[in-house]
Amino acid sequence: MNRFCIYILLFFVFLSCQKIDKTEKPKELIPEETMVNILADLAIYGAAKSQDRRLVESKNVDVVQFIQKKYQIDTTRLRENISYYVADVDHYKQMQEKVREILQEKKKAIDAINKAEAEEKQQKLKEKKDNNADLKELQQLSIAQ
Repeated sequence: MNRFCIYILLFFVFLSCQKIDKTEKPKELIPEETMVNILADLAIYGAAKSQDRRLVESKNVDVVQFIQKKYQIDTTRLRENISYYVADVDHYKQMQEKVREILQEKKKAIDAINKAEAEEKQQKLKEKKDNNADLKELQQLSIAQ
């Protein structure tokens, strides 16, 4: 049993010592800020699709075409750049943190819009109730006369 453990340990030591080639920098590197925005768009699409897959699919949204059109890039360039940025895990984590910040800002903006719409709806309902109350009061006054 000890010999087996030693062989397993040696196997992992040799495996961990292998040279891992770093991904080459793409010829047309997408700037980091643009890449962060692309990742944010991909995250929004993924969240929307996981929230209501049928709705997204019924709209025939092709995320790849959307990204290509919005950022003027082709699929190969996007794939090469994603591979390049993902290869540096620590840097990619920083980029993901920026994506998280963008998503939080967008969520705050959407929440503010939803809150304003809800308040406007409440105000309209209140005005409608007030108008109905005024109308009832006028009807009662006209009946009383």
